[in-house]
Amino acid sequence: ITGIRDVQVTNRDGKTGIGKDLFTIRPRGDFNGNARIDIGDVAKVAWMAVGLTPQDPEARFGGGDTVTGADAARIAYFYVGKTQEI
Repeated sequence: ITGIRDVQVTNRDGKTGIGKDLFTIRPRGDFNGNARIDIGDVAKVAWMAVGLTPQDPEARFGGGDTVTGADAARIAYFYVGKTQEI
């Protein structure tokens, strides 16, 4: 269920409002925003791990303070179908 979503909010008085395009839902690991994990995402995490592009905290799949080679391996294994989750 990826894509941009509207949100309906109801306050305590029963008044409702709709926020248009407030959230973008994407798969975990989709760093290029195309709604899937592909080789571009794998490369981006690898670049983060070696310091060629700024780190994104969402790429720290194993926890920790920085993106590492283990995070790059984890998304690569997911991409090639060796694991079912990142």
